Amino acid sequence: MTITICAMGELLAEFLSRNPHQKFTQPGEFIGPFPSGAPAIFAAQVAKLSHRAIFFGCVGNDDFARLIIERLRHEGVITDGIHVMNNAVTGTAFVSYQNPQQRDFVFNIPNSACGLFTAEHIDKDLLKQCNHLHIVGSSLFSFRMIDVMRKAITTIKSAGGTVSFDPNIRKEMLSIPEMAQALDYLIEYTDIFIPSES
Repeated sequence: MTITICAMGELLAEFLSRNPHQKFTQPGEFIGPFPSGAPAIFAAQVAKLSHRAIFFGCVGNDDFARLIIERLRHEGVITDGIHVMNNAVTGTAFVSYQNPQQRDFVFNIPNSACGLFTAEHIDKDLLKQCNHLHIVGSSLFSFRMIDVMRKAITTIKSAGGTVSFDPNIRKEMLSIPEMAQALDYLIEYTDIFIPSES
């Protein structure tokens, strides 16, 4: 049986501070944009291992989106599940390393294209090709995205597929009220749990 792994969530253009200890309250130099988003990075790694990987998400109709989609295609990810929105911009992340173990982020996710992603944006026939769904905690940034994940889990599990979950939750996201309930739900339906060391 051919295994097809799907991932969904945020697609971001990332900007990195040139200097360590950069504060977001002060002017500084940043380099980028780099194609990013934790679930997209996962999908790219799956494709590099010669497995079939499909990505679902939303981007704006802008150059950041073209950068991200081109990189995913170059890595071998099937990008047919990415919806381009004309009325929103692609999400961004600004990153500053405070030390090798700590990064600070400023995200533009909830008000960007990926924050407007709903279950209606999912190509159901494409999703039915997937045997496995990978979910990253950083994608639980809105009630819309949580609803998308729930519906995708139902589709995958009802067809005998499996779900993996990497909690990977940023401290900047802990104030999201829906997150605690979503975590309980995801853990209940997770077949493979992938916690990080930190």
